[in-house]
Amino acid sequence: AERLSMRWYFAPAADSVWGDAILTRVKPSAVRSIRLPAAGAPTGVQALAVVLPVAGQNWTVIATHLQPPPDGPPDEQARAVIAFAHSFGNGPTFVAGDLNIEPDSATMAVFNSGGLLDGFAPYRPVRTFPADQPVQQIDHVLVLGALRVSDVHVGTTTASDHAPVAATLLPT
Repeated sequence: AERLSMRWYFAPAADSVWGDAILTRVKPSAVRSIRLPAAGAPTGVQALAVVLPVAGQNWTVIATHLQPPPDGPPDEQARAVIAFAHSFGNGPTFVAGDLNIEPDSATMAVFNSGGLLDGFAPYRPVRTFPADQPVQQIDHVLVLGALRVSDVHVGTTTASDHAPVAATLLPT
């Protein structure tokens, strides 16, 4: 964040290193994080949100990293993210992160039924994992409200086990 001249916000999931961060050049009007139900997942789970003034509106940005429980998909965590997205902020919202689910999973259907739609759907395949030879899409941008995703690009890195993804979010 410092090298990019950006503000940073961090919410720990398990400890002071493991968690989610949001970097922005715009000062948020609100910042909040919530714990998500771990449901037996080996690490903590949370979601971090900021509200940013963008194009005359307040956009809510939510970062999270779902951790599927040992006995099934992270549906309970998905429902908690949906509730958070609907209750925090009052404008277009997007959720971004490692959701540990494939686009055609039952958990993606949970997100869709809650109004969080797959922003990458028109650009598939958007393979992001593993970073050295991506074959799966487990990283996502979900949109709620008057937003759409464009210009999706998957990069390369050796700094993570996931490939970086760049996307433009536009009002509809």
